[in-house]
Amino acid sequence: MQMNKEDGNFLHPRTLVITGIVLGAAALRLAPHPMNFAPIGALALFGGAYFSKKREALAIPLLSLILGDVFTGFHQLIPFVYASFLVSVTIGFWLRRKRSAPRIAAATLAGAIQFFLVTNFALWASSIGFFSKNGGRLGRMLRCGHSVVLEYAGG
Repeated sequence: MQMNKEDGNFLHPRTLVITGIVLGAAALRLAPHPMNFAPIGALALFGGAYFSKKREALAIPLLSLILGDVFTGFHQLIPFVYASFLVSVTIGFWLRRKRSAPRIAAATLAGAIQFFLVTNFALWASSIGFFSKNGGRLGRMLRCGHSVVLEYAGG
């Protein structure tokens, strides 16, 4: 961190704003709210569209999620939830070129739809044993996939 020459402070205002955003989003996840109605998706889109460094844009929503999940608890679908928010950040990258009301509306809709699809697929897949500890259906598919492909290919 660089020293701010005016007041001798080691923290830049930008760092304080980013820290405030992370803490605020995490706090809003802890406050009572309707299911799946927290500001993390908006934060992910905002991060992708406005933060100058892609690393910051990707890290800020994840930090907010992790900080909130420390208090609310982790579950087996967390990797899918986190991955979905990273997809929202990449949708935000698309907004960097030109921010207009129609593009923002499209990005918001795309973020909501992909979150729904990713997390509901993960829930469905886990409910049928697709990701179970003993390999589940995914493990069986990977283990016997080569034989299925050979059968299909006539080999």
